[in-house]
Amino acid sequence: MVHVTAPAPHSAQPAAALPALVTALGLASLLPYLYLLRLGDLGGHRAEYGASMLVALALYLPAVALVARFSRPLSHRSLALIFGFGIAFRAVTVLSVPQLSDDMFRYIWDGRVQAQGISPYAYPPAAPELAPIRDDAIWPRINRRGSLTVYPAGAELAFAALWRVLPDRLLWFQARWRFPGYLQEWCCSFFCGRSANPRLWCSPSFGARR
Repeated sequence: MVHVTAPAPHSAQPAAALPALVTALGLASLLPYLYLLRLGDLGGHRAEYGASMLVALALYLPAVALVARFSRPLSHRSLALIFGFGIAFRAVTVLSVPQLSDDMFRYIWDGRVQAQGISPYAYPPAAPELAPIRDDAIWPRINRRGSLTVYPAGAELAFAALWRVLPDRLLWFQARWRFPGYLQEWCCSFFCGRSANPRLWCSPSFGARR
C-alpha cells in the first residue's frame, strides 16, 4: 500500500515565517520612535510627530493582520516577540522628555508638595506659600499653576510614594506610568493562558501623548 502524504495547509508556510515577518516589522517600527527621540522638542515639530505616528501605524497594521491570520493561538515565542517590541517602543518614549503633555511634571510637583507635609489640595502651584520649593527644572513645566490639583486622592498618594523613592526623577515617573499595566497583562497571557489581546501591546496609540 502506498501512503500519500497530504500536502501542508496553504497557510503553513506563512505561519512558519510569522516570527521573521513580525521581527522585521518590529525593527522597522522602531525607526519612527527613534526619529522622534532625536527631534527632542516635539512641540516645535508637530508635523514631523504626526508623520512619524502615521508611519508607525502603517507598520503596525500589517503586523496585526499577520498575527491575527496565521497564529491562532499565539505561541509563547510569538508572545515573547510582541512583548519585546512593546517594551522597546515604550523604553524609547520613556527616555524622551514629554513635550506634548505636561501632566507628568504636575505629578512630580504634587509629590514634592506632599513631601513637605502640605496637602496638594491646599494651594495651587502659583501660591506664594509654595514659592520656597520651586525650581528651574519642574516648576516652569507645570500646567494650571493657578488652579488646585484635579487628581483624586488615590493618585495623589501614588505621586507622593513615587517622589519619596526617587525625588524629582522624570524618568522614574514616566517608567512607572508606562510599564506596570503592560507587564501585568503580558504575564497573565504568558503564564496563565488568559485570553488577552497582545495585538494592542505594540499599538502606536500608547505614545500619542508625549
